Amino acid sequence: MTFDKSWTKITNKEDQTFIKKALAFANWAKKYADSEGKIHCPCKKCVNAGRHDPAIVSTHIIHNGFEPTYNIWIYHGEHLPGYETDGTDSECDESENDSNDGVEDLLNDAFPTGGEPEAENFRDDADQRNNLNAEKLFIDMEKPLYPGCDEFSVLSFLLELMNVKLTCNMTNVSMDMILNLFSQAYKDVNLPRNHYEAKKYLRTLGLGYESIHACKHDCALFWKEYTELQNCPVCSTSRYEENDKGKKKPVKVLRYFPVTSRLKRLYASRHTAKEMLWHDQQRNKEEGVLRHPADGQAWKHFDTVFPDFANESSKCSPRACQ
Repeated sequence: MTFDKSWTKITNKEDQTFIKKALAFANWAKKYADSEGKIHCPCKKCVNAGRHDPAIVSTHIIHNGFEPTYNIWIYHGEHLPGYETDGTDSECDESENDSNDGVEDLLNDAFPTGGEPEAENFRDDADQRNNLNAEKLFIDMEKPLYPGCDEFSVLSFLLELMNVKLTCNMTNVSMDMILNLFSQAYKDVNLPRNHYEAKKYLRTLGLGYESIHACKHDCALFWKEYTELQNCPVCSTSRYEENDKGKKKPVKVLRYFPVTSRLKRLYASRHTAKEMLWHDQQRNKEEGVLRHPADGQAWKHFDTVFPDFANESSKCSPRACQ
């Protein structure tokens, strides 16, 4: 879908069009409210970091202005380019995008194929597309959610459902109940039975996290040279909780999201690679103006120390930036 965003660029806060559109936006965004009825506030002060009642959000926008860098309304129903889905009519909706749902592009970016040298750089996981789990993703991408369904494939429906869970802050228990209900209602749909199985299924796409046990008092991580320790090397606190059933449960767990794999995915995707090069190719490089970390002295110093790395932005692969 395409949103009318021209009103967000109006700088005169007393403009009646701006005020009406701000009120309409907050009213329309109610459909993306959390369990407490609050929505992300895109005003210049909150910058979507805060959630408020729709009435407060409209007031913030009118008094503070609409955040100018918030161009893709991902917190208010809009998808990243290439991943749009059919939308419903709304006051902020002018037209619908009838293109595919972007799932095929998502899988091809995650599991590149062909003889291109660039593709080999992203084959970190064993066998990737030849992996049975990956093949199931490609099969489910083509398989209708149920016989005769033209709107969703099994994979696209599950991705949308997980997106709803995250957007609405739904609990894992509620997802278990919903998936179980779908499994009972649609016997021909091969959906995961619970949230755990859904996460395990989608984990094949990559970009997961690594669980690392941590000291109860945050003294150290049971990682690398401390991997085999049973007690904290600093305060000697036990790594595991006491359990009468004999099962070892870590007292605290750190979930580490590897940066390297995420950067690779951002550069591999044709939809995000261009944005990764924005700081070099599209940024207004006016002297004395700081509008991006690349304008800062630390970034400039790093570029002078590592010139080869600094020039990498001009070597974007044709595949990623096409």
